[in-house]
Amino acid sequence: MPDLYPLLPTTRRPLLLFLLVLLVSLPSSLLAAPLKLLVSVAPQQYLLQQLVDETAQIRVLIGPGQSPATFDPTPQQMAQIVDSDLLFSIGVPFEHIWLPRLRQNAPGLQLIDCLQGLPLRQLAAHQHPGEEDTATHHHQADERDPHVWLDPLLCSQIAVTLCQALQQHDPAQAPLYAERLSRLQQQLLALHEEISAELAGLSSRRFMVFHPAWGYFAARYGLEQVAIEQAGKEPGGAHLARLIQQARAENIGVIFVQQQFSQRAATTLARQIGARVVPLDPLSADLPAMLRATATALKQALEP
Repeated sequence: MPDLYPLLPTTRRPLLLFLLVLLVSLPSSLLAAPLKLLVSVAPQQYLLQQLVDETAQIRVLIGPGQSPATFDPTPQQMAQIVDSDLLFSIGVPFEHIWLPRLRQNAPGLQLIDCLQGLPLRQLAAHQHPGEEDTATHHHQADERDPHVWLDPLLCSQIAVTLCQALQQHDPAQAPLYAERLSRLQQQLLALHEEISAELAGLSSRRFMVFHPAWGYFAARYGLEQVAIEQAGKEPGGAHLARLIQQARAENIGVIFVQQQFSQRAATTLARQIGARVVPLDPLSADLPAMLRATATALKQALEP
C-alpha cells in the first residue's frame, strides 16, 4: 500500500481501494496500447476486422477510386506507415516500389506477406506483336496476380496468415484470435458454397473484363475471363479488332469494368458489339457483399 494511504481522509480510502482493485482486474488487452495495423487494400481490412477487437486501429492505404497500379503514399500516410505495428502486404503494384524503401526507412516495422503459401496465378498475358503501346500503367508479363481476395477459399488461407501474425505480435490474445479465425473460416466457406450454387449450371462460362482482376474468382467457379487490357496496356487496333470478332462470335453482351482503371477501351468495344458496360469493384471494403454482387452480375450476364 502506498505510504500516503494513511494520510488520506478516511472517507476517500474505500474509493482508492476500489480503483486499485479495478486496475488490477482489468484485462491486459485494455491496458495495452491498441494495435496499429496497416493494409494495402480494403478487402484485407475486412478480414482483419473479423479477427481483432474494436480497439485495434486498421488503416487502408489505397482509398476508394484509387488504383493500386499508380498509387503513391502521401506524407501523412508515410507517417502512419512508420507508426504502425504491422503492415500486411498483398502484392499490388505500388508495393514493388515502396516496400524496399520502407524496409530502409522503418526497420522496426514488421511486414507480413499475405500471399505467402498461396497458389498464385500470372496476372496478364504477353502483348501480341504489332500492338500499339498505349499504356497508362504496366505490369510485367510474368507478374504474380495479387487479386487473391476474390476467392473466398483463398481468403480463408489469408486469414490464417493474419491470425498467426497477430498471435505472434500479441500472444496474450492468441486464444481470441484463434476463436475468431475459426468463425471467419466458417463464414467464408458458407459464402463459397452460396456462390458455387448460384453459378452452377450456366451454359456460358466466359466473360469479358477490362482489367484481368477476376482470375482467381473465375478459376474457383469454372469460369474464364477475357481481358481487354493486355500486360497492363490498353488494346491496340489489331487486338481490339480480334476482341470485337470474339465478342460477336460468343454473343457477349456485358463488359465488366472497375472504377480504378480507364473505361475508354471497354466503352469503345461495347459500342461496337452492342454490349453493356457494368461496373464491379474488386476493392470494396465489404468483401462478402462484393463477391455476392459479382456472382449475381455474372449470372445475369451469362445465363441463357
